[in-house]
Amino acid sequence: MKKLVLSAAVAFLATASAMAQENVSYSTQAGNGNELATTQKGSDNSSTIYQLVDENTATVNQWGENNESVLVQSGTDNTASISQTTGTLRVSNNNTSTAGQIGDNNELIVSQSNTGNNTSTSGQVGNDNYTKVTLNGVNNITTVAQVGNDNSVDTFQNYRSNELTIAQLGNENTATEYTIGNFNTSEVIQVGDENSSIINRHVDKYNTSDRANDTYASVIQLGNLNESDIQQVGDNHSASIFQLGDQNKSTVMQKNSSNTTEITQIGDSNRATSYQYAGDSNDATISQNGDSNYGYTVQYAGNNNDALLVQTGDSNWAVTNQTGNTHEGYIYQNVERNQTSLTQNGDSHFASVSQDGIYNRATINQSGLDHYSQATQIGNNNVTNVTQSN
Repeated sequence: MKKLVLSAAVAFLATASAMAQENVSYSTQAGNGNELATTQKGSDNSSTIYQLVDENTATVNQWGENNESVLVQSGTDNTASISQTTGTLRVSNNNTSTAGQIGDNNELIVSQSNTGNNTSTSGQVGNDNYTKVTLNGVNNITTVAQVGNDNSVDTFQNYRSNELTIAQLGNENTATEYTIGNFNTSEVIQVGDENSSIINRHVDKYNTSDRANDTYASVIQLGNLNESDIQQVGDNHSASIFQLGDQNKSTVMQKNSSNTTEITQIGDSNRATSYQYAGDSNDATISQNGDSNYGYTVQYAGNNNDALLVQTGDSNWAVTNQTGNTHEGYIYQNVERNQTSLTQNGDSHFASVSQDGIYNRATINQSGLDHYSQATQIGNNNVTNVTQSN
């Protein structure tokens, strides 16, 4: 039989002048199909919920400042919703949410909005679990950890100075980060097979303007069939992707100025692509170690950009396209059947290609004034084509 327990600690009412603070709610449920709702209004409130066994539902609503929520669910098919937001006559900040779910097919929804300075820590252990964290405000911190198979994370951050850390251990995990604001930091670690991670930083999502300044995104994937997509719009971006395993894919796009991209892939059949558009002082470094790797960097309409692509393995080929002035392009290829194509349009470019192996070929095209290129090939049946035009 389904039980309903309503625990309401009211610290501030809009229709009354009396105030009661520092309320504490502690609830424990053991059994199947339980429902629990806790509502706290005011400051310095505390809510602790423990639900055991299966098919339980917990809802926590806290309005005000300096509130704390601790929620633990053990079992399968459990659902938890934690909301720390604004009441009728109060602001909402400095709230803390700690939630843990152990079992399968669990769902956790956390929402922290308004002023900011909130902290959310979520952990799920099991299979087919889902976590969604929404932050609105400044200086918020989010940490999500999932251990198991077929897990998914979906997060949202608004405003500036937000931090996010996601760790997933298992198979077929998915992590999605969507950010609007400045000074954001995201780090995603995935260990397992068929993992996918996307960090957006907005990019016209929901048909609003592009935002994201001084952001940092780092993704580490260990396993097979991993994919990572990072898009950042704004100034002074930095994106780092490390993949170890088979058939990994990485795509990074950064707009505006002062962007830095580093991609390292170790394994088989890896692909790496880096786009940096209309910006100054951009850096792109792609390093691949394995078989059948593909590297591709484009830096468009920017000055003083550097592109370094290093490949070690078999059947690798690299393409670099730079448009602007004072670019530098470096490509190093080792072993056999490597291909190189480097194109630079503008003035005062530098290109260097070194190949060591068999069946390598290199093509360098430079258009403009004051270009310099050098090519070194060691091995058999290598071909080099260099074209410079004014």
